[in-house]
Amino acid sequence: MAYVWQKIQSLMIMNMKDKKWGIKMNSINENVKVIDTKDTNLHTLEELMIIEAIKKIPDPFVNLTVQDIAKDLKIGENMAYTVFKRKDFPSINIGRCWKISLISYLIWKTQKRT
Repeated sequence: MAYVWQKIQSLMIMNMKDKKWGIKMNSINENVKVIDTKDTNLHTLEELMIIEAIKKIPDPFVNLTVQDIAKDLKIGENMAYTVFKRKDFPSINIGRCWKISLISYLIWKTQKRT
């Protein structure tokens, strides 16, 4: 929104400086496109459902361990380590510990279901 305002200001200054050349005030309307950033129609139904589900989580940035993921996916720890090493799994390695934030895990899990 700040960029749009800067563009309007610069055009108004140019308009005031160039009055002798006959630039009309309507030239501002031709050059500036105002975008409503609060428009909620830009999201799909799936995205809206994910947003609402994330709002209900008390702390979406809590870190989960390999053991937490193994318990949730009902797999063994060795298989969970192979999941953590996948390229499409958004985990981080801190020393010898593998971690993933809850929100990243939930988004990854919903994308894999579709």
